Amino acid sequence: AVEIAVGPIKLLVLDLGETDPKTAQALVDEKTAGRADLMVLAATAAGGKVLFVAKAGKDAVAAGAHAGDLLKTVARIAGGGGGGRAEFATAGGRDASKIADALAAAEPTLRNAVGE
Repeated sequence: AVEIAVGPIKLLVLDLGETDPKTAQALVDEKTAGRADLMVLAATAAGGKVLFVAKAGKDAVAAGAHAGDLLKTVARIAGGGGGGRAEFATAGGRDASKIADALAAAEPTLRNAVGE
């Protein structure tokens, strides 16, 4: 996975396939550790259930990133919903075939949030 520059924020999008949710959350925590400018969005489809996890560092949040708002948009594409805080959020989805489309929406959604 490649980090995408969105204004002052770096966005990392991960499709983790059949990874279990606890492992996915741990991986997101690991990727964002010590990276205040980073926002990570990960998706899993374990057991037919789609889970999205998003986490944003404090500098990313200050620049306009909001994990909960990002997931509201992304999860809707996969037939789900959810959200949460600016720093951390999770959301579910029903349609695993839409994960790629949902993840692809992250960059334009974040660009809109930071005014790019």
